[in-house]
Amino acid sequence: MIGRIDLASIMPEILLLFGTTGLLLVRPPRRAAGILSLTTVVLSFWATLPQWIGTRALFGGTYVTGPFPAAFKAAALLGTAVAIVIVFLDKRLQEHIPEANALILFTACGALLLISARNFLLAYLAFEMLSVSSYALVGSRPGEIKSAEAGLKYAVFGGAASAFLLYGISLLYGMTGTLQYGLVGPVLSSGAGIVAVLFVFVGVMYKLAAAPFHYWSPDAFEGAAPSIAGYLSVVPKIAGFAFLIFLLDFLGDSRAFLALLTASAFLSMTYGNLAAIAQKNVPRLLAYSSIAHAGYILVAAGTLGTSGRFAVFFYLAAYLFMNLGAFLVTTVVAPTGAISEFRALSRRNAFLAFAMAVFLFSLTGLPPFGGFVGKLFILSAAIDRGAWFLIAALVVNTVISLYYYARILKEMYLEDGDETPFPASATARFCVGALTAGVFLLGIAWSPVAALLQRIT
Repeated sequence: MIGRIDLASIMPEILLLFGTTGLLLVRPPRRAAGILSLTTVVLSFWATLPQWIGTRALFGGTYVTGPFPAAFKAAALLGTAVAIVIVFLDKRLQEHIPEANALILFTACGALLLISARNFLLAYLAFEMLSVSSYALVGSRPGEIKSAEAGLKYAVFGGAASAFLLYGISLLYGMTGTLQYGLVGPVLSSGAGIVAVLFVFVGVMYKLAAAPFHYWSPDAFEGAAPSIAGYLSVVPKIAGFAFLIFLLDFLGDSRAFLALLTASAFLSMTYGNLAAIAQKNVPRLLAYSSIAHAGYILVAAGTLGTSGRFAVFFYLAAYLFMNLGAFLVTTVVAPTGAISEFRALSRRNAFLAFAMAVFLFSLTGLPPFGGFVGKLFILSAAIDRGAWFLIAALVVNTVISLYYYARILKEMYLEDGDETPFPASATARFCVGALTAGVFLLGIAWSPVAALLQRIT
């Protein structure tokens, strides 16, 4: 039976679609496009506020609102707002800001739908909304052959992953006659159920850029503009992990799914960090870093408990600040993405060098930054589960990651080079400062944030 349609509950998505349509139809000037996009995101965030009170199932249970989905939506919208500012600062996208922002808003709409979906068909459509616009964003750098090639590769791999996901969903539907998450549990122990879970797993891990389904990520991040790569490293990951957590509520009894999750967590951490060592392009290095961080979060997601859900969200919140911050500084300092462009940055712009150091230390997981606290929560959840193998792998990989992050620090502080002052706009300084403050806040004054998240989870 179809529930009462409540347009107010889907108003965040409606507003994002209106903003996308307005940008494409009107194509306002650069500054106006940025203001319109940010206004749309703020209004969408405002529309999510009623969802923090109580849990509601809408449209026959296919769409759910409540405090936990609302928290994920707030994080996704915050990442979208920061990405719009970074795109505004990206010199290579100056003539295409309306189109880029329209695609970003459309991607955010897909992310919000995925977070609230409780039906496999709606989740698949949300994945496609998120993915198709992402393909276009990767190939959006005008006149860049590498960008077009990366967008094409991303689309080809994405199409294959979507086929896997859809086939797995069709198998589950054929065995149960339903597409609701909560009604597929009885078939998961059968042979056909395990096959269906395997196909669904492949589709989900691809969207999270988790090994061994990560092949699109390095080429896409290197080919895309750094501002776009930063956005794609954060917001789709937030939506994907929200989907995974809610899916685990119903697939948690499947030993096959948990075994695959554990294997992917280990492979993502290990391969991501080892492959990053040889990289000389910062977005490509951060792409492999993103694969490793997906592995860290999978460790928490696989614990299935409340502490694991809390650790996933806290780490995603910290990751949002530190990874978008690293891509923002890269956008301002190194338009081509080469590590050598950071040379002597501490003498050219001490503020940007300090902020980049903070983001890199937080990505490593060193105190007193948000990434360190996030990893402590992941370790705590893994200890509760007794996942000692994954705990050891996480600790070892944290040490490995320090090596390749330190290469950028070495360029900024120890290498000699052109020391001509490097000015940054007021917008860039403000945004970098806000993200740096967020990393410090989650690392030092994390207790109030943790208390709020614990009540939500």
